[in-house]
Amino acid sequence: MRKFGKIDFRQIGILAGIFLVSVLLMFIAAKMGGSRGRTLGTNKPFRAKAGMQRKNARPIVVKSRKTDKSSRQEGSGGEKGSGDEEEADEPTEGEKAIAQALQAPTMEEAIEALKAFIQQNSNDPSASEVYTTLASLYVQLDPPEFKLARNSYETAYAVAVSPNQQCDVALAEARWLASEGKVDEALARVAPIIGEQKNFGPSQMELRVMMGNLYLELGHVSKAEKVFQELVDQYADEPGGMGADADNVYRAAGLKLSRLYASTNRESEARKLRVVMRRNLKD
Repeated sequence: MRKFGKIDFRQIGILAGIFLVSVLLMFIAAKMGGSRGRTLGTNKPFRAKAGMQRKNARPIVVKSRKTDKSSRQEGSGGEKGSGDEEEADEPTEGEKAIAQALQAPTMEEAIEALKAFIQQNSNDPSASEVYTTLASLYVQLDPPEFKLARNSYETAYAVAVSPNQQCDVALAEARWLASEGKVDEALARVAPIIGEQKNFGPSQMELRVMMGNLYLELGHVSKAEKVFQELVDQYADEPGGMGADADNVYRAAGLKLSRLYASTNRESEARKLRVVMRRNLKD
């Protein structure tokens, strides 16, 4: 029987940080007319530094590629937590503040900029994302400010105005904890959130994939398989109906499940799943 290999969460976290920060900056730059940010002495934008060139750097995790409709409606009587997402017409002030802060010459200046923003705009619908970014910056300081990072993650979760934002905070914190080797703690962070969530969208799906990966890291293969299987089954009820983000997470979960099948000598189940996945993603 082949053994399912360990997952390098530090590498995954760093790559995810680079990708998410780059997507955020490109998104906001497009909305603001494509203006280009200041560059560092290395002739690379701060996002390259934010992806971290320092040897033991931790990832920035910022996720604001889409706007949660429920968070926008919360202040005007809309029902909280519908989980519906749509493309943002324009970035929020919080998203603009994040983009500007990530262009600062140093992480310390980026932190001060975000702290100043949040003091004056505590009710911004993207406040949760601002606090999450702050937490990511705190763990990149030398030496890292872990206590401040934890406090920022806790505040980010407390001010989240939608289930999707709650999932994003939990995902960011879990990735950081896993990259520090605290896999049990990371799992303890995501499990209650998944249990509380009644919605099923891209954010919830991504958090479930993280949970499955954490189970694998701990050697709980059967629990990981159950998580991936439930995600794949739920997606199959509405294939292609939740957008490209959900499709991508479904693909990742399906591939994980297929590899688990193959690693436990269930090749026929793996082939069957791949056929179903091709059909669902084609639809």
